[in-house]
Amino acid sequence: MIPLPPLDSLSVFHLNAPAPYLNWPSWFYIQLPNVVWFGVALVIFLACLFVPFPSKAVDSSGYDVSGEG
Repeated sequence: MIPLPPLDSLSVFHLNAPAPYLNWPSWFYIQLPNVVWFGVALVIFLACLFVPFPSKAVDSSGYDVSGEG
């Protein structure tokens, strides 16, 4: 039986390798995987803002109450 290759070669994403850092401009310092997750969260947030929520109009015409009381 052939042994498994090292873990960092099992997939495209090297989960056990150190992540590259983005450092531009000089005050900005973040790891690349965090940029991907923040981008996904931003896309989901914007989709929630602009995609209409599916709903039906409610017919409330039979519920009018006169001013008696």
